[in-house]
Amino acid sequence: MIYLKESVKNILLRTKARILNNYQFKVALIAFISMLTALIMSIIFSYTSIQNLFNDSTEELKSGINSVNEEYLNNYINITAQSIDSQIKKIQDEQAILTDIFQKTIDNEEELAPLIENIVNQPFFKDNLQFKENWYQNHPDEPAVVLVQKYLLDEENKIRPEIKAQIDQSIILDLIMPSFQKYGSDKLWVYFSGGLNASFMRITPWRDVGTALDEIYPKHSYEPNWEAFNPGLVSSWEKRIREDSEAVKDLTSLAIINSPTQDGGTGNIIMTLRQPVWNKDRNEFRGAISIDVEIEEIINYVKNIKLADTGFAYISLSNGNVFALNSEGAKVLGLRSIEDSIIKNEEEIGYNPMNRFLKESKYDDVQGILLPEENKITKDEIDIEGKKYVVVQKSLKPLNSWNKDEKFYTETWTLGFIIPEEEIFCSYYNAREKINDIRYSIVLNQFFFIVLTVLGISIFIYIISKRVTSDLRKLELVTVEVMKKNYDVEVDVKSNDEIGKLGRTIKNMIIDIKSNFQKMSEQNEVLKNEISMREKKERQIKYLEEYDILTNLPKQNLFLSSLEEYIKENGKDRAKGIVVMIGLDNFRKVNQVLGHLGGNIVLKMVSLRLKSIVKDLGIAARISGDEFAIMYYDMSSMKEILLRVENILNILKKGYKVHDKEIFLNASIGISSFPNDSNSSSELLKFASSALIHAKEKQKGSYQFYDVEMNRNSENINRMVTALRHGIKNDEFELYYQPLFSLNTKELTGMEALIRWNSSALGKVMPNAFIPLAEDTGMILELGDWILRTACRQNKKWHDMGYDKLVVAVNLSPIQFKQKNFGEKIKLILKETGLSPQFLELEVTERLLIKDKKYVIDILHQLRESGVKISIDDFGTGYSSLSYIRDLPVDKLKIDRSFIKDIPHKDDGSIANIIIELGKNLNLKINAEGVETEEQERLLIEKKCDEAQGYLYSRPLSCEEFTIRLKEGFYPLESSKL
Repeated sequence: MIYLKESVKNILLRTKARILNNYQFKVALIAFISMLTALIMSIIFSYTSIQNLFNDSTEELKSGINSVNEEYLNNYINITAQSIDSQIKKIQDEQAILTDIFQKTIDNEEELAPLIENIVNQPFFKDNLQFKENWYQNHPDEPAVVLVQKYLLDEENKIRPEIKAQIDQSIILDLIMPSFQKYGSDKLWVYFSGGLNASFMRITPWRDVGTALDEIYPKHSYEPNWEAFNPGLVSSWEKRIREDSEAVKDLTSLAIINSPTQDGGTGNIIMTLRQPVWNKDRNEFRGAISIDVEIEEIINYVKNIKLADTGFAYISLSNGNVFALNSEGAKVLGLRSIEDSIIKNEEEIGYNPMNRFLKESKYDDVQGILLPEENKITKDEIDIEGKKYVVVQKSLKPLNSWNKDEKFYTETWTLGFIIPEEEIFCSYYNAREKINDIRYSIVLNQFFFIVLTVLGISIFIYIISKRVTSDLRKLELVTVEVMKKNYDVEVDVKSNDEIGKLGRTIKNMIIDIKSNFQKMSEQNEVLKNEISMREKKERQIKYLEEYDILTNLPKQNLFLSSLEEYIKENGKDRAKGIVVMIGLDNFRKVNQVLGHLGGNIVLKMVSLRLKSIVKDLGIAARISGDEFAIMYYDMSSMKEILLRVENILNILKKGYKVHDKEIFLNASIGISSFPNDSNSSSELLKFASSALIHAKEKQKGSYQFYDVEMNRNSENINRMVTALRHGIKNDEFELYYQPLFSLNTKELTGMEALIRWNSSALGKVMPNAFIPLAEDTGMILELGDWILRTACRQNKKWHDMGYDKLVVAVNLSPIQFKQKNFGEKIKLILKETGLSPQFLELEVTERLLIKDKKYVIDILHQLRESGVKISIDDFGTGYSSLSYIRDLPVDKLKIDRSFIKDIPHKDDGSIANIIIELGKNLNLKINAEGVETEEQERLLIEKKCDEAQGYLYSRPLSCEEFTIRLKEGFYPLESSKL
């Protein structure tokens, strides 16, 4: 019996386990729970919907009652009116500022006359007017267009002098009108029209105004524009300023705004603001500043105002002319569209009015709309085809206006809102309709809820099923990882069903595989380490064969193979370079002082300095104990070689600090070159070693070339470099001055400073011999500063003697331009010497302008702005290009003497003439160098050259000689008289 009970119990437990682990049972259980949950949620949702019906109905009724009220409409129309008023006021203020500036220019025309005369001749302001058969007009690249009609010209089609004077006076507007047009309120045109008998025009932005006026009004060239476009306006202004003393005090009271019209030229709807300009005594009309403004912004602003669903806004003039209204609003009020309301006259002259009056509506109630007479908000109701509308209106700020019929009058615009009455009370009707809608929505909501519930149950079943089968997914992922040879993956399956048994079997299989692979990995690692150690030893052996352990520099064998490979790859005849053999002088003394360890430290320092010198220009190597070698690629210039060698010597001379002791070394250098000496790497090294021995025998700390001729050249250059350094320190240089004469007046205008060197070691040395060497060695910087300071100081002395119009010209080297703050250095020298900047002229050559053009132009602008004059020396011999000459801030071109010397026997002066014409076209002064004969001078005078210098007038003079000639009354002398 007990056995039977135990058997039944076991059977029940097994059945329970089978059922609970059964997949279909789990899904059925999930579905039952989901449906039960859906039923409960449906009941809750129905109850909530009925409750929301009540709440929404009461809230909508309450909202409908309070939605449209008087405060809302009043605030809205006030804000809208203020926005429109502020836009108009902003434009009026901008015009008043512009007019006031020009009126003050006229009121102070006597004091400002010299300024105006100077401005007129400036390139930025200069009106380049061209005659176009019936009128004058300037170029498109100028700040504003200037139009002068034919009736303002004399019989020879020249602008009458009195008109030209007024045009010149108005040129100041070129500086301010473009800014007023570009910034602030959007403007179509900003322009100035002269008086009745001088109605030239200055307009911005630039446009072919003459042609445009020809198209709409061909007679504009033969009669004043004022009477053509605004008949009677000028006489009204003149009458008012005579009769109204207040208008004289406040000229802005004469400003007017024309009613919105269509511009006959552009077709845009515009509003024109005008303010007259008078003479100083206020008894003569001198013209007017006008602004044409597209009022599309105001019109669109009104069109886009949304009131309820179909309500709209409008703006009308004081006569009921509606100019701002959207198309739907025009249909509702029974008015014409904008296109139909624009009236074009027969000749299409000037501006086309836009007439769309409320009294012309096809509805009686619209015709009866009364505009407010005061600045108060008015409300009315009208009926249009059985539909009621609410009309809310407010007057905008009054505007001063004028027309030929009413003369001066006050124009008041009216802003109006028109809203269907049913839309104002729409909340009430919507609430009633919503109660009915909610009743039907409950049914629809229940339907959608059931759909959503089923969908939710499906998703829930999917999620649960996925969780139930998650163990299978885990086993799948484990299998994928094992295929990828990842045997550390964890089998996280803990169920007791069939999937759990499968998981445990897979886990045991992975343990066996991992164990086998672990053994194989250990065997592979041992083999890999053996191979790695073997490769490391081979690399160490090769490194020890090719590189010096102490300095980490290549040894002699690697150096020779690299040199040989370079010569072979580049071709024996094309490969160029040098081999430099470096021997440290008396290095054994270093070992005696510091010991071998300290000596090794010094050798490491030497190797690091040599590496820093060579970089990617060649190869450095250690040949023996205290001997090093360098191979430089692509080097054949003697100057470049010497600079490299000097650099090596200078760097190695610097102190070496070891163990708190500082020592100094000298090095001797031997040099061989390829292909001059040899194309064999071993021979080149041998020749350099031989040259090194020779250098140490001759003088330690020096260098020698293997080639005898190269040694001689290097010694000459080195001797001159040494003499040049001593010459600067010992004040062996002197400035000579060659006079510059005006060809028009034959008066002395200045002088060019020329440097001379009387060396104590070399005697007299020509500038073309030592100036290039000074540039190569960098000594030109110190020499150039001395020349500038000496020339400026001497010119200031001559000024103090009474010759205060002389300009001194100084040549500049391109090297000087590479200095930081070069412009500031010029200013400092001028300040130190007391010379005013306009009496210093800096001469630059064309080769300076080929490289880094932008940098050079920036510096020239900086110098020019400080007052210093700029000239281009030897013009025509370098990279002449109109494209850059036009952009350069220069004052003068100097014709090179090579274009003057053969005049007139071998050359008719054609090139000189071309340069003169080019300079004149660019408004530059022209100087001719090397003038030696009267025939040359005569031709230059005929070609209108400005200035000349040369032996016809005077050779370069010392400071003392120049001073004597000044005292005697400087005048040109022929070379035979000197």
